[in-house]
Amino acid sequence: LRAARSPWTVRTFLTQYYRRDVNQVNYNEEVVSQTALFSDVNLDARRLGDRYDITARVSGGYSDDFLGETDGSGNRLRLSYADADVGDSRVGLRGRLGRQARNSGGVLGRFDGANLVYQLNDRLLLEAVAGKPGNSTADGLDDERTFYGVSSTFGLLAEDLETGVFLLQQDVNGMTDRQAVGAELRYFC
Repeated sequence: LRAARSPWTVRTFLTQYYRRDVNQVNYNEEVVSQTALFSDVNLDARRLGDRYDITARVSGGYSDDFLGETDGSGNRLRLSYADADVGDSRVGLRGRLGRQARNSGGVLGRFDGANLVYQLNDRLLLEAVAGKPGNSTADGLDDERTFYGVSSTFGLLAEDLETGVFLLQQDVNGMTDRQAVGAELRYFC
C-alpha cells in the first residue's frame, strides 16, 4: 500500500554566521564596531489546491551581540515576515494577514496588517491595504501610526509595461501624517 501524499509542501532553512567589523583610521588604534553571531530561520508552508491556495511563512532571527549594550546595539530578536496568505482561484480573491512587505500601491516597505486583492479580469487587479508601518525587523507594532489605502493595477499595456494608480493615507495618533495619490509604471525585462 502506498501512503497518501500530503497536499502541503513545507520548507525550512536555518542559517548562522559570525560578523566582526574592525575600523582603523591611519595608524590609530583599531576599534571593533561589531562582533555578533546571527542566527536566522525561515519556515514556508504551502498548499496548492484545486480552488484554494494557502501559504504561511515565518522568517526571523536572533543576533547575539558580543560587545554588549553599552558598546554595541545589544542582543536583538528580528522578525522579517510572519504572514498567512489565502487565495480563491474561483472568485479571484486573495488575502494576506500579518507582517509583510510591499513596495507598490503607495506602501513603502514592511508593515503589520492586511492586504486584500481582487482579480476583476485578466488585466485588472483591485487592492485594499491597511496596517501599521514597520521601521525595522527588530521593532514591534507601532501604536502611533496607521495607514490604509486602495490601488488598482492594469495588466500589461504594452509588451512588458504594467501601470497602476493608488490612494493612501497614513495617520499618527489620529492626525494626518501622509497622503499619497500617484501612479506607477513597472517595466519587466
